[in-house]
Amino acid sequence: MLRGMKPFPILNWLSLCLRRARTRRQLGDLPPHLLRDIGIDEAAQARECARWLWQGVAANDARDAANKNARELPARVARLQMKSDQALRRSRTTTSTRAIS
Repeated sequence: MLRGMKPFPILNWLSLCLRRARTRRQLGDLPPHLLRDIGIDEAAQARECARWLWQGVAANDARDAANKNARELPARVARLQMKSDQALRRSRTTTSTRAIS
């Protein structure tokens, strides 16, 4: 068999469709406070749950999510850098106080 070819592509596609249907059903069951936690409003929930199981993510939704992540990324990176700098300073302080003792 050729490398990279899947033996049963129709089964893979069917598995993907069933996974989409299951996750959309679970998304429809989420209460509003959990939707806010994952950054989805009720309109986006209804739009996603209304899709057929063979329909993937709409281009606009994917683009909006990518834009939102791109806007939030610098702030997330800055927070992570600040946390790592604080941890590094703490470890240096702990190490230097041990060396002095």
